[in-house]
Amino acid sequence: MVEACLFSASRRTLLEEVVRPAMAEGKVVVCERYVGSTWAYQGVAGGAGTDLVRALETAACGGLDPDLVVLLDMDPLRAANRQTGEDDHFESRSPKFHDAVRAAFLDLAELRGWSVVDASVSTQEVAEAVWTSVAARIGDAS
Repeated sequence: MVEACLFSASRRTLLEEVVRPAMAEGKVVVCERYVGSTWAYQGVAGGAGTDLVRALETAACGGLDPDLVVLLDMDPLRAANRQTGEDDHFESRSPKFHDAVRAAFLDLAELRGWSVVDASVSTQEVAEAVWTSVAARIGDAS
């Protein structure tokens, strides 16, 4: 629960100090992670609960939802085999934890209409799929 609160507080600061001012200037903002990460890691897999995460999301983000979310999906075991650096706080968790995170992300992607890209293919294929998702969104906006 504390971890979920800390991530939400950090997100609030980032939104107020970086994201909202950039948006006010008409800039496009790209973020690596947003509320879905807290939902999956802390809310579902970490056991803090989705009700808490939903409340934190509302308080931290004030209704600011991304126009597009692209979820890069890969089996956690395969992802771990690709990892080249040291395990951090999350990577060192059990396979069961990582399976729960993946399932939570996929559930949220379906619920919120995110684009899901198979990240188990080559880097070039992932990049092309991401750009296809971005182009589709830009096409919808024009």
